[in-house]
Amino acid sequence: MPTTGGFAFSLVTGAAIRLFQVGLSGSPSKLSQKVIGYATAMSITSAIYYFIYDPQMTHSRELLERRLIMLREQRQRKEDLVSTKDLKNRLFTSNDRGKFFQLFEQYGQPYK
Repeated sequence: MPTTGGFAFSLVTGAAIRLFQVGLSGSPSKLSQKVIGYATAMSITSAIYYFIYDPQMTHSRELLERRLIMLREQRQRKEDLVSTKDLKNRLFTSNDRGKFFQLFEQYGQPYK
């Protein structure tokens, strides 16, 4: 949604662009030409803000919000996956090893 500050910035930018153009030309112009020129430059920059810049910023903001939501969901799933709340102890004791170490000890014994 376009803001007042955005419109004010676009109007000031249009006036600055027109002032720069007038400064480059160096020729004095009539008052009506000045008013028309400034109004045209300011309206063009306002239209660019309203029709191009603001919708692009809105779309980018929505995209960022969606990506942040997806990132939070991924982090939550990862946290649920590696969560150790239901384990008695995170560290293995000598009696309670993982399945890998049980198989390692079983197959690592000499043949009988």
